[in-house]
Amino acid sequence: MRILIPLLLGGLMAVSAAAKPSTAALPADSEVMKFRLHNACAGMWVYVSYFNMLESVADVKKQNVALTNLLERRLRFSRLYKPEEEDANARLHLTVTVYGRFYSMRTEYLKELYDPSSATEGVTATWSQSTLGTAGDDPTFWVSKASEHVDDFLTEFLRVNADDCNEVADRPGKEPVKAATQRD
Repeated sequence: MRILIPLLLGGLMAVSAAAKPSTAALPADSEVMKFRLHNACAGMWVYVSYFNMLESVADVKKQNVALTNLLERRLRFSRLYKPEEEDANARLHLTVTVYGRFYSMRTEYLKELYDPSSATEGVTATWSQSTLGTAGDDPTFWVSKASEHVDDFLTEFLRVNADDCNEVADRPGKEPVKAATQRD
């Protein structure tokens, strides 16, 4: 029975992730990608959900903080981070679910959309990436894997919003992101 539950959970996670459509195969300049990711480089806030059924509450909170800090830091470096209080209309949501050695990680970009037929606004995920797998005991694994997800997101996001992000960089008080240079 102890072996059956993790196998069933792993299979269930695999089926649920496989049912979600992938955005990786779509060309970056397509209208679909523009719809999914364009926001005129306005910035976003982050939300992290880390669940581990076998860890203590303190360890789960510690991982939540580490993952939140990672996302905020990466968005700040790209000049895309806005604290939730600043009323950003988009967010990057990372969900990690762990059971034993099995895990599921999902990164979603959510933004406000307007529905003209009902004259209402709502928030929905317009881009996502999922990973399923097994993990070892390395506590830095989650931060490393989340960093890969954020890299993939930023690559696509900045490609779609390149013109707008360059305009933001040209505003007074804003410096363009520069590659790291070696110190003498």
